[in-house]
Amino acid sequence: MSDVDLIKRSCAANGRLLHGSRPAAAIDKMISRRAFNDTTGPNGEVYHTATYGDQFEFLFDTIIAADLKESYSLLPSYLHENMHRNSSVVYFESLFTASKGE
Repeated sequence: MSDVDLIKRSCAANGRLLHGSRPAAAIDKMISRRAFNDTTGPNGEVYHTATYGDQFEFLFDTIIAADLKESYSLLPSYLHENMHRNSSVVYFESLFTASKGE
């Protein structure tokens, strides 16, 4: 059985699947933490991509965070230069799973 409402949230009105227009890339702060032990970066993984329409008009940014070991404040200035500063968060989902015994 399919969750039609969930499927519709990943598509435009015309049925086009919404996805990043380019592969998601690690934010610079994540790379700095791993390469130089820069503690201003996330203790986990944070990636960014953007989605554009057929006429290359901006639609939305997507930020993916995974395996964070501690809370992390993500500022717009930490994202790639081409992030659209006029974009806003329209959806946020947080999933937390714990290992057995935690």
